[in-house]
Amino acid sequence: MNNKDLIAQYVDTGVIIPEYQVIQLPNWAKKTYIRKRIIADDVTFEEEDIYVDLLSSEYERKKYANTAFRDHYSFTNPDYASLNPNLIKFLSDEIIQKLVDSSSDSRFIDVYRDELIKMGKIS
Repeated sequence: MNNKDLIAQYVDTGVIIPEYQVIQLPNWAKKTYIRKRIIADDVTFEEEDIYVDLLSSEYERKKYANTAFRDHYSFTNPDYASLNPNLIKFLSDEIIQKLVDSSSDSRFIDVYRDELIKMGKIS
């Protein structure tokens, strides 16, 4: 077993790793670790923000946000408190529009108004 195999096994568990160690992981392992931590579903918004900041490109951040949204959110049974406000800016236009259009009770717009205005999705 080589170092790459050991790293892969370790990050695949989703066990919490200190930020200074996460920074040192190779990019492939960092992505795996972040995905596994989010799947663990016990991640605070603060932790999630740190993980998103560790992703190396805007594309990876958008991909992460859209995947996390699809994994943890339902249009039919919305839990707006479970959506990290800092991830709204990375969601696809399609998802944002669907959220705005499906918010007949306007809770989504009320909760995320500032971010949606910054993005130009509402006025």
